[in-house]
Amino acid sequence: MNKNRKTIRLKEYDYSQIGEYFITLCSKNRKYIFGEINENKIILSKYEKIAENVLKRIKQNKNIEINNYIIMPNHIHMIIKIKYDKIVNLKDVISTYKSITTKQINREQKIIVWQRNYYEHIIRDENEKEEIIKYIRYNAINWDRDNLKIK
Repeated sequence: MNKNRKTIRLKEYDYSQIGEYFITLCSKNRKYIFGEINENKIILSKYEKIAENVLKRIKQNKNIEINNYIIMPNHIHMIIKIKYDKIVNLKDVISTYKSITTKQINREQKIIVWQRNYYEHIIRDENEKEEIIKYIRYNAINWDRDNLKIK
């Protein structure tokens, strides 16, 4: 691990405690790995199927919930809920997801799938969660204004 690399996590926060987190994972260099947007509709690639199938497998873990997500051409938004205190760590959930998707995609094509880090936001209350769910739901429609889109 690079000791000079800056972390974006809260230093004193325990990411294994019960809570909900808004997560964004970006593809390496924001490359359109998972599909394209055409007329506000997502046209997905075969790699999107892999990303979604792995997400469904991860969702089977009884210690977490992932009920809201969207797979965009070059990123994925999701809400991860840690259901039980100190059983699972958010970083481990993300690392497992990225590792499995990378291995499966690389069976077909050798590429670097993910950026090194990920964006995480601790969801503080139900109003905030509802706003994030709306953001996820309308992400494809708002693609022209999306700051993760390659310009």
